[in-house]
Amino acid sequence: MSPPAPSEDVLSKFPGPVTLSSSSSLRMKIGALLSAIVAAALIYAGVMGRGLSTGHPQPDIAGMVVLFSIAALFLALLRRAVIQIRSGSLRLDETGFELAGYRHERYLWRDVGDFRVERSRGFEAVGFRVRPPKDDPDALLNLRFLGGRDVWLPDSYAYRLEELAQLMAAWQTRAIEG
Repeated sequence: MSPPAPSEDVLSKFPGPVTLSSSSSLRMKIGALLSAIVAAALIYAGVMGRGLSTGHPQPDIAGMVVLFSIAALFLALLRRAVIQIRSGSLRLDETGFELAGYRHERYLWRDVGDFRVERSRGFEAVGFRVRPPKDDPDALLNLRFLGGRDVWLPDSYAYRLEELAQLMAAWQTRAIEG
């Protein structure tokens, strides 16, 4: 994969649209691989009846249910990672941006803000605030007490996280100041 265009080059294409493709980062690929391995191991253990077995020749049905449920969670994570790697993108234009991949969402520039890098216990991503509806008390509590990071970009799109946050903020400024 070729390196991304510097953020100045992307900004020079305003009002766009400009599409940034998924970075297919090593971290994302390793996560997909680990999800597949764990899911396969759990399914194998459940089928063979040795997962939470009591040592009896009869399979432990409760153990199988637990193992298959956990395997289903890992398979869902695997599906999410594969979709993001294969078709993830971020599309910027003059009215907002669209996330495509394992989720498709559109945000208007006037409804979002405060793009910044969030780091916590091995998790790092560009987070941003979404203006909560005035009649949604849960969203207002999130804004007040949890820092208001409503949404995180699912990928770095081959940029350093700081550079991606600056690009998003600069594009928003150009779009709003018009």
